[in-house]
Amino acid sequence: MEAIPRSRVLVVEDDVISRQLVEVMLRNWSLEVVAVSSGQEALERFVADRFDLIFLDIHMAGLNGYETCLKIREYEKVLAWKAIPIIALTGSVLPEDKARGRSVGMNDFLEKPLRIKNLQAILHHWLGSVAPSVPVSSFEESGVEVDLQILEVLRVELSKVPGAFAKILGMFLVDLHENRLKLQRASEALDQATLFRIAHSMKSQCGAVGASSLRAVFIQIEQRLKSDHLEDIPGLLAQVDAICLTLIPRLERIRDNPDISLAMEVS
Repeated sequence: MEAIPRSRVLVVEDDVISRQLVEVMLRNWSLEVVAVSSGQEALERFVADRFDLIFLDIHMAGLNGYETCLKIREYEKVLAWKAIPIIALTGSVLPEDKARGRSVGMNDFLEKPLRIKNLQAILHHWLGSVAPSVPVSSFEESGVEVDLQILEVLRVELSKVPGAFAKILGMFLVDLHENRLKLQRASEALDQATLFRIAHSMKSQCGAVGASSLRAVFIQIEQRLKSDHLEDIPGLLAQVDAICLTLIPRLERIRDNPDISLAMEVS
């Protein structure tokens, strides 16, 4: 089965890696995809063009997802357009998040990191019967630092674009290196805003590439910052460094050997 002809999807996500992943996954369902990085860009594209579905990141700089959704609904009323389904992209689907989302007009919620079966269920519900044009392979998860199932799905989804899989891993490794340095400086300066911003961004990126253990630590950093437990931050950053000792070489091997059997990849 194929997606409904001419189905067009708008993806609004400010993290470049997450945005590219969502875009590539959707294209695998033969959908026409437009991807933007901010709420303001989303509003401009929405008014200038027509879409069948919108994926909207909740936490963005500038106009966040809630504000963007509310403005889209206001435009629809003024322009007398039929309401378009808006799917919230979020790292945590808490009851209060859902309540707030529905209060501004969001129709559904998709938790990050994305899972193929969850994305397909959303597409099936809102666009009709869809199936990926490239079959998704799977295998048993192996190791602690890397969720190999996520990586294998990612590799399959990116297989249509030569070099894309290695490029995504490379971008992640560069961001990880730069943000570890920024986190250390922010910790020494007690810069909570920078710590939270980087932890939130890296949490999303780690989920996208299957760095599950590292993602869990960034979630803890977010939680400690929210509760003002700054005394825990140095220890958590030490955990980040410890995980990276084995995570980085492993991802580098996979990046440099993109055709390697991930099912055989070991720590």
